[in-house]
Amino acid sequence: MSAAFVTTHLDRSPKHATRPGLWGRLRAAFAAARLERTEREIANYIEEHGGRLTDDIERRILNRVSGFDKVGFS
Repeated sequence: MSAAFVTTHLDRSPKHATRPGLWGRLRAAFAAARLERTEREIANYIEEHGGRLTDDIERRILNRVSGFDKVGFS
């Protein structure tokens, strides 16, 4: 009879956690700000076009976000 043992390191205490560096934190802050701005613009766009998310509105938003429509969201 044979046995296989699998062990994993389960110590996930804060003392082993690494904090991102300055550039990592700045990049994360800029990404979060850009996401918030985009979400705010999408909400405003939906509100300006009747307040309901229809297939047409969703398609327009996706075109703007993906860059197909150069007018839209950043």
